[in-house]
Formats: sequence, C-alpha cells, structure tokens
Amino acid sequence: SSLFNRQDVIDKLPPTLSEEDFIGIMRLSMLTECATDTYVRVFVQSSEDYNAPWLRRFTEKIWAPDEYTHADPFKAILLNMGYEEQELDREIKEAREVVYVHASGTTPFELAEFGKIQEDLTGGWYTLSRPILAQISPQAGRTVGSIEKREVFHKVWYGDIVGIHIDDNPGFVKNIADT
Repeated sequence: SSLFNRQDVIDKLPPTLSEEDFIGIMRLSMLTECATDTYVRVFVQSSEDYNAPWLRRFTEKIWAPDEYTHADPFKAILLNMGYEEQELDREIKEAREVVYVHASGTTPFELAEFGKIQEDLTGGWYTLSRPILAQISPQAGRTVGSIEKREVFHKVWYGDIVGIHIDDNPGFVKNIADT
C-alpha cells in the first residue's frame, strides 16, 4: 500500500523546502544509513589492532544489526515518490562499496567518541525531518521517529563506552581535544 502520493508531498512541503530538496534529504538519509558496513570494517579493524574484542562484539552483534534497519523507510518513501527500485538498489550498492577512510583516530576510545558524535548528528537530522514527514504521512513520521529514538540509544551506548574509558584513563580527555 502507498504511504502517500507524490502530489500530496508537494502540496504539504513547507514553502522553503522544494520537492528536489526533500528528495535529496530522503536520498541522503537512505544512503547514509545503508552504508553501515563501511563503518563496521573500521571498527572491527580497530578491535583487532588494539586487542579490543568487546568492540568487535558490540559492533557486529548490537550496533550493526540495529543500524541495518534504518535505510528501509527512506527507500520506501522514495519508492512512493516514483523512483524505480532498481535505481535505488544501484545507489545503495554503490554507497556500500565506498571505501570509508576514517582519518580522526582509530583507537577504540576515539571510535567510540566518533560514534557518539555521528549518532548525535543523525539523530538531530531525523529530529528535523520527522515533523515534515509527519505532515505528509503520519506513518512515515512515526517510522522516522522510531529511527530517531534508536539513534539516541546508539549515542548513549557510545557515550557509556567513552565514559568507561575516561574513568579508566582520564588522559583520554586530552586525546579527544587533540583529535
């Protein structure tokens, strides 16, 4: 069944948000969320480099499986807007094949801080886009709201990991500032 029709979207967008911008927001969200494995590779490599098996377990068994579900609602919205599934699948495949180069520190502590910031940014992004989607489709708004809540959980998880590291070694605070 259809979440909404394209004309309803156009009619309900705020005057400062064009249809093109709305679609760009949905595409960026979908492509960002589908690229989970690009981050997983960096976190797993860090777990091996720094003998931190807990980081690998957390990444592969907790964070990644939850994160894998986040792209689907944005893909559904774009399909509702008339995009071809093959086109979206091609874009998703390309995003997943990108080699992510993480250049701001690779220790488990630094990656946890990065994860906390990244989750805060994506959660904020969904906080801003959820009300627009809710006006277009209450179901789409609720779905993005549930992803937004998951991003908050992820931020808390990473924040706890950062806190544990700082409790164990207060010198890590300077490490954050230097990174």
